[in-house]
Amino acid sequence: MTENEKYHVPLRHERRSRAKKHLAWEQVELQNGGLYASNLREVACRSSKLSPMELRVCALVKALHSTREIAEKLLISEKTVENHRYSIRRKLRLEKENLVCYLNK
Repeated sequence: MTENEKYHVPLRHERRSRAKKHLAWEQVELQNGGLYASNLREVACRSSKLSPMELRVCALVKALHSTREIAEKLLISEKTVENHRYSIRRKLRLEKENLVCYLNK
């Protein structure tokens, strides 16, 4: 095993572990049928143009979570959340309307 491979193995394992935590959190939320599940269904019905991750971001935006909170929940960077929000606004053709207001109509 090379010096580089020694460092990559733990990182891959760490990513899998983080992904499992993410999936476990989301599975519990969906099984309980709470606010997240309700928001996810509602947003998915309103727009078929959004990717699965964009739908997740929308469901959390609709629940008034901050960009930082969304990043922590979805295990992505704040910049990635901002990029998803931009993409969502573009796909939904929201020029001046606030995303939170639009999602909570």
